[in-house]
Amino acid sequence: MIYKIEDKILLLLKNIRIRKVSKKLINKFLRLFKIKKLINKNAYQLILSRSYKRIHLTFYISLLELYYGREDVKISESVEI
Repeated sequence: MIYKIEDKILLLLKNIRIRKVSKKLINKFLRLFKIKKLINKNAYQLILSRSYKRIHLTFYISLLELYYGREDVKISESVEI
């Protein structure tokens, strides 16, 4: 799937270390981000907040999922990494 700049994207927590007791008890996705730049057809650069400064900005396409917003669902808060 090809995403566009400014699309809302969910980032998969697959390869990101987090500070929680159990990885099974947290959400599958880190949080909602926007695409900043297309690197190539398989990699995208995201706009990350300052709390995620230790994470590289470029991600492979398999770690991203397009966000389809619903009004009745609240987006989870940021996860401490």
